[in-house]
Amino acid sequence: MKTIHYIFIAVFFVSVFFLSAESASGFCSLDAKPNQDCFQMTQKKNIYDSKHLRVFNGYITLGSDPKENLNFRNPISPPLATNDFEFTMKVDGKIKIPIYTSWLINDFDRQSESYGVVLRTTLTLAPAEPVFLALGQFYEREGKDREFELSFEMKGKMGKPDPVEWDLDGPEVTTPVTSAFDSDKKIFSATVPDGGIFCKTELPDPVFESGILKSKIIVPATTSVYFYFICAMAEKKEAKALLAQYDDPAVFVKDSRARRMIDINEMSKWVPHIITNNRNLRTFFDHSMLSIKAARWGNDDAFIFTPFFAGSGLDGRAMSAQLWDYSYVGPLMIMADRAAARKQIRYFVNMNINRHRAFDPLTARGLGKRLAFSDYAIVRLVRDYVALTGDWEILTDRVLGKPMIDNIIDIANRGLRTLDMPKLLDYGDTQQLLGVRKAPYEHVVPSPNAERVVIFRTAADMLDLLQRRESEAAILRKKADFLEKLINEKMWNPEKGWYDVIDPAGEKHTVWSVQIYHLLDTGVPSKEQSDKMVLHLNDSEFLYPYGVHSLSKKDAGFDDDDIAWGGPGTFIGEAPELITNLYRAGYPELGEDILTRILWWGNRFPYYPEAVRADQMEFDESGRSNTIAGAAAAQAIIYGVFGLEVSMRGDVSIKPVPLNFVKKLELQGLKVRYIRIDLKMKADVCEVYVNKQKVLDAPIGKRTTIITGSDIVFPDPTEGPCYDPDTIRKNVRKEMQK
Repeated sequence: MKTIHYIFIAVFFVSVFFLSAESASGFCSLDAKPNQDCFQMTQKKNIYDSKHLRVFNGYITLGSDPKENLNFRNPISPPLATNDFEFTMKVDGKIKIPIYTSWLINDFDRQSESYGVVLRTTLTLAPAEPVFLALGQFYEREGKDREFELSFEMKGKMGKPDPVEWDLDGPEVTTPVTSAFDSDKKIFSATVPDGGIFCKTELPDPVFESGILKSKIIVPATTSVYFYFICAMAEKKEAKALLAQYDDPAVFVKDSRARRMIDINEMSKWVPHIITNNRNLRTFFDHSMLSIKAARWGNDDAFIFTPFFAGSGLDGRAMSAQLWDYSYVGPLMIMADRAAARKQIRYFVNMNINRHRAFDPLTARGLGKRLAFSDYAIVRLVRDYVALTGDWEILTDRVLGKPMIDNIIDIANRGLRTLDMPKLLDYGDTQQLLGVRKAPYEHVVPSPNAERVVIFRTAADMLDLLQRRESEAAILRKKADFLEKLINEKMWNPEKGWYDVIDPAGEKHTVWSVQIYHLLDTGVPSKEQSDKMVLHLNDSEFLYPYGVHSLSKKDAGFDDDDIAWGGPGTFIGEAPELITNLYRAGYPELGEDILTRILWWGNRFPYYPEAVRADQMEFDESGRSNTIAGAAAAQAIIYGVFGLEVSMRGDVSIKPVPLNFVKKLELQGLKVRYIRIDLKMKADVCEVYVNKQKVLDAPIGKRTTIITGSDIVFPDPTEGPCYDPDTIRKNVRKEMQK
């Protein structure tokens, strides 16, 4: 058996197994940007099961059963997928159950013990390839020689599904794998004609019978003995080339963990982080940000472009680009990778949102039926992109045969001639809206109709930005005003303090959906109307100890089985967006109340699932393992608590409100048009730093412009903008005097 040298032993023992959950948490400093320890999660805290808990490196994703010491399940590396696939290990014919399990984004570490022998294992992914390492260590500590028979088995189904199958339900493959062992090359494999899992190993005297690979391991007294499999998921020729690069498990582990540190540091360069004395808030924010990394794919050979950000994908479901999911966190996606965001936004328009809600990752073909919310989703994505990057040229890019701005105006004028005033739109049945099973939230509904008001005004602002077609911009604003008035005349229910739904027969129905609160950020409700709407955010209607219900408990359509939209919980982006909207609309106390109810997310989820319950610390186990919209939780702190706003002209303003349950809160490393902005919340002011120089103290609870667009100068596109702090201070004083 190949000897693993001393350096590996040091790496393996010190950096992996002697970090208990308690000691690891101490290394995540609340006064610094996040490191890998901020994302570690033990099985004691994690509420995910083997179906949902997965490791990922942008090239391959695989799960593992936390009740087994060494195991992996259902690996996926597009274009290859598996179903009911499992690699299992038995010791003397039995599964070893771990007493300790630790998760990080690209590895599982486990430990079990019996009869004085410790078995420690790690499942670690390569830095940037569909390759992984399954590594084990027996350690005898009672002074007795031991012998164990290890048996390994791989079985399941594998294939190369059609690209359009990478949608909400994930691909189905039906071909059973054939397992084999090449004794000359020492390769244990499970294959189908399209490819397979190929694992090289150095087991002593391996025997392969009836699909099971066996080997006897002798563990001398007070000694450690190691075994390993280095595996690649690919076509046979490619797998052979991949495995040829890896011989030493020590180097594999070292490189994998070094790359993880680099990735976390890189993430912190482009997206902001918080400094706080409250560990729950910090974990809530950090694990939310991990939703971005958990959706980022990088295989150039498989994907239509990279990096590609999937709607979900860790379990194979919704690996496609989902417009609605992406739009919940558009600002953070743009900050995280401006170039990738620009490309993905163009592809969303190009897929034709009149027909589809997503596109597949391998060919960019459109997927699924149109969603009513897609209009607002794409318009706000383009708006946020222009605001955060200053790249106005996206508005003149040609997509679908015309400039982007004309596509947006077409969306605004859906079904209208140029001078026609808008009518309330019927958005069809529930399948084009929320998919609610029992409540009739369909046809003429408040939220997309009110969001259309924003679309009209945003399109007008874009024309102003381009300094063209002034008369058309004026008409668009007139349409927005007309539609706003129409919504309030036809849909507002003053007795109930709510907006009603109108069916095809013209009958009104009250549906107590959390979607109505999207109107708070549209400008449609008056202050008096908003005051009545938020009265329903109470413990008898929408609120529960662990979050927000998607339907009020008093709604006749409340459905215990429909967590995302029908009752006992919400889609993961909804509660954070509600928090943001409450802060922006002037209800910070309610926003903070809901925030405190969902802080448990960070302590129970490594990354955030599709839907969570509000009545208990649980999630929708039938839903997707992860979703990119999970990053909305962090966005709620940035855009809600700190009140960030960025106009398309580049004006940056904040409306900060301290959180009552924390003594210290700072936002660091916020990037707007390459400017670094740091915000330090105090009891009476928020200190503002631009490019690490303090420029002012912004008052609490008041919107203050901290940078004006005119201060942003682009002398050379390759260098980014320049800023003169003295000019910024001068212009801020003028704004405050007004």
